[in-house]
Amino acid sequence: MSDEWKDYAHALVASFDHSRFVLILMTIGSVVAFVAYWTAARDENWLASQARVGQAVLAWWDCPPKCPQTPEEVRRFVQARLFGYNVAGLFHYDSTEKKDFQEVQASFRNVANQATWLVKTPLFENSVSINDLGLLAGIALTALLFWYSLSLRRIESGLQFALDLSDPASLRTCFKFLSMQQLAPLPSTEGDLHNTRRTALHVLSELGLASPFVVLALIDLHDYKTRSIGRLISETLTATSLKFEVATLALVFLLTVMCAVLAFRIASVWHRKARAVLDP
Repeated sequence: MSDEWKDYAHALVASFDHSRFVLILMTIGSVVAFVAYWTAARDENWLASQARVGQAVLAWWDCPPKCPQTPEEVRRFVQARLFGYNVAGLFHYDSTEKKDFQEVQASFRNVANQATWLVKTPLFENSVSINDLGLLAGIALTALLFWYSLSLRRIESGLQFALDLSDPASLRTCFKFLSMQQLAPLPSTEGDLHNTRRTALHVLSELGLASPFVVLALIDLHDYKTRSIGRLISETLTATSLKFEVATLALVFLLTVMCAVLAFRIASVWHRKARAVLDP
């Protein structure tokens, strides 16, 4: 293996490390945004649901005589009584239990309200409004995808050049060395050459690129559906946020397509060279 090849190989490995770092950041960002959406933005989340059940317990505490009338109220009443017995430990429904449960319910309701309206930012102590989740997530994911596309572009040009630069005697060693450093897209192996179907890992490594767009689309769709609530707070902020969310969603989609194309090209380089090296 020539010293010249080693220099290019180490430079390419640095590009691999850079893309891996950006990919990890992008994955963490997508997970954090999805968790914030799942726990706060959705109407049906655990905190809000438990707070509603607790409220139903208090609403029909004195049944009888104050009892539910409609079938839906009866269903909620049964759910509330089962919750009170199995979870809250309510047995007598007297004034002492009511006072204790009201204190617990007030504290829990406060936590649920904070979790519903505020999102704590990772690595920082401050919180942001849930109404800004789509805008902030869109900006962050757009920046990460753009950064990742630059990394993939550098890998695409460098990988072909490094493999072509090595002489035939060292090509196999060169391929093995570089393939051990690459994370995504996954390089081809000897087993892949004899398998007409792509392995699940290959598919998942490329489908993972769509996670930022999917998460952002869920958040933006929820914001659009609940825009009437936002307008009650501020029509200007609601309109501005929706416009920025549409713009960032479009950018994330375009960058996702660009990254997918680059990843496919890199995978094609690996596959062509694998046929020349591993299956001569």
